[in-house]
Amino acid sequence: MKVNNAYMYSRVSKTSQAEVGLGLQRQKELCKNFLKDKPEYKLIDSIQDAGVSGFSGDNLLDKAGLGSFMSQVERGLIPRGSLLIVEGIDRLSRLGIQDGQELVNKLFKAGIDVCLLKMGIIISASDKNDISGALLVSVGLYLGFLESQQKSERIKKTFELQREQALNGKKIKIAVRPWLKLSEDQLSFEILPEPLATLRRLFDLKLSGLGVLKIAQMLNDDGTPPLSGKVWNATTVTNHLKHRSVIGEYHPKVVVMKDGKKKRVPAPNPILNYYPQVISSDIFLSTQSTFIKANATKVRANVNFHNLFKGFIKCKCCGGSLGWQQGVNVGGKTYEPRLYCNTRKVGKLNCEQKTFYYPQLETGLVNLLSHLDYSKLADTKDYSNDIQILEGELLTADKKIENFTHGIGLAEDLTTITLLTGKLQAEQRERESIAIKLSELRSKAIDSTSDTNLIDVDTVSPEGRMRLHKFLSQYIERITTDGEIASIKFFTHSTQFNFNLKDLSTHLNYTLQTLETAQYKRINLIEFYKNLSIDLIDLHDLQD
Repeated sequence: MKVNNAYMYSRVSKTSQAEVGLGLQRQKELCKNFLKDKPEYKLIDSIQDAGVSGFSGDNLLDKAGLGSFMSQVERGLIPRGSLLIVEGIDRLSRLGIQDGQELVNKLFKAGIDVCLLKMGIIISASDKNDISGALLVSVGLYLGFLESQQKSERIKKTFELQREQALNGKKIKIAVRPWLKLSEDQLSFEILPEPLATLRRLFDLKLSGLGVLKIAQMLNDDGTPPLSGKVWNATTVTNHLKHRSVIGEYHPKVVVMKDGKKKRVPAPNPILNYYPQVISSDIFLSTQSTFIKANATKVRANVNFHNLFKGFIKCKCCGGSLGWQQGVNVGGKTYEPRLYCNTRKVGKLNCEQKTFYYPQLETGLVNLLSHLDYSKLADTKDYSNDIQILEGELLTADKKIENFTHGIGLAEDLTTITLLTGKLQAEQRERESIAIKLSELRSKAIDSTSDTNLIDVDTVSPEGRMRLHKFLSQYIERITTDGEIASIKFFTHSTQFNFNLKDLSTHLNYTLQTLETAQYKRINLIEFYKNLSIDLIDLHDLQD
């Protein structure tokens, strides 16, 4: 007796079903029971798509289980006479009769039979005039598509109804925040004093400079009841601090298909003044900016800040960022750390910049930069509050752009698409305007607590290197270098200064000792650079 290969395919569309095994296990059991009485088949492989929708057709993508199997079918890797076992034809596709039948025909043309477990039948690829089989496939595909379409419409209408009710002033029970209570007539919210006090404390602690993990630990230690969940953690603290309901906004969710899965995302336009505003807009925006700064300057305690110029040192050849590479020991010879072009490493551009040694670069630049008079680059005004507000506005603009983009993807008529596209373009222009203002403000700003004297700078300890990096990043927009020539662009200076690093390294110590002005705290930079024969323009702006 000839034994043919059998392949089982199972699929569930919900991630929750996949996580607990619902549906998948049932389909596998049906397959095993079927094959017990079919000795002419041997199960070769069990293919599954967990949490992938057949209604969107994402289970047919190359990365999906069925899509990968069909790719093997089309390449002739699955032997003719094989059997594909499914619970029902709707497991293969819920795209409808035409698209689903095309998929089945591909299987039949490759000589692969299809087993429908629910009906206990095998539809043979060789029987081209099997009317009953063709009808079963067509009816199954139609019913599967109809069921998915009805589910999708019901979910969509439910969310549309909730949004319409919210717009008309009716409050939605599931949208109640922990510091609020829904009134009996469902037309207003009542503020709960104790949870509100806890919420405001969160904002006070974050603006005081504490991180979300530290805040969570503090609240757990002093026994403050959590606003949600059983205990405080970094995630819950972050969610409350970032939730725009505190400034009165309600962001209803809509269901979209993404990567073959249904996901709830914010609707394009929030409903303003839906909740009572319990945190001022200035405090909210300032708090959001603390997250931006934390992400930008986040450094693990065990990092030694090997590259002092990380974030603003660029490749002279292509403008890409330069990365730091640990020195190695080869054959008993130790090689110093190097800098390399990240763009060349990933092959994105035709960059010809070779790696070069880092220590010499750092020595030259630190010696040079530590003798600049940074008070000449400083602005005496404190712009920190204005910067925080603009950073918050930038974050808000990014969120609106994301929501409008989602809305365009969900829109079903040209009028809505046109309207949302116009709003998206307007918001993008607004974001660009905010970004320009922020850039201009940052270029003027200076940390008033910083000393502008780097003569005795610490470049040894991790803490010292971190402070130096932070200090330099306030003044330097970028350093462009190939290891021999370096160009420095300061935020507050229009000129880009060029240095020959080899000349600088050779003559720097001698020059510092011989210049008549070297005895002063600030050396005479014009004479200093004349002695080094370095061509600089408008350098008088940086001298005492």
